[in-house]
Amino acid sequence: NGGRQILKLSLETLTPTHIGCGETYSPYSDFIYDIEEKALHILDFQRIIQDFGEKVWIDQYVNQVKQKQNEYSLIKLIDELGKLYEDFYFEDYIIKSLSLNESPKAQGINRTLHSAGNPFIPGSSLKGAIRTALYWCENKNETLFFKNKDTGQSLFGSFGDDQMKYLLVSDTDLIQEP
Repeated sequence: NGGRQILKLSLETLTPTHIGCGETYSPYSDFIYDIEEKALHILDFQRIIQDFGEKVWIDQYVNQVKQKQNEYSLIKLIDELGKLYEDFYFEDYIIKSLSLNESPKAQGINRTLHSAGNPFIPGSSLKGAIRTALYWCENKNETLFFKNKDTGQSLFGSFGDDQMKYLLVSDTDLIQEP
């Protein structure tokens, strides 16, 4: 193995961790909050359109959203579809449900980086966290390290000779959601 030592480590996060993928769940097409169940339901809106996509209600809904009429929401649309189509059950279109004590106030929810539907943490993010932790431990009594533009060269070496290049960190295993 070329003198390399391979270690398998388990790390436990001490605080919630979010690695975004640049996508956002929209309250207009991706999720609804069920007040009674205290649950956030992620919906497959494309499948709803595919199964019940009459142009009339789609256009009406899009126009209402464009006009920012707050009284017209995805949950209201779901209720209307339930009245229009006796075989429409929104539960059939739930991709995932999450317990949530209160309704999200944001205009959207940032999605987590994922593969095969499960979140994971890239090795580069883990390596960056390890590098930052080592640097902080070495310099915690110093003033803010960015002031003197030290990017870690004093501890790890200059670009090209950086000792962290010998630390190879792989992505986490896919994290199974509860």
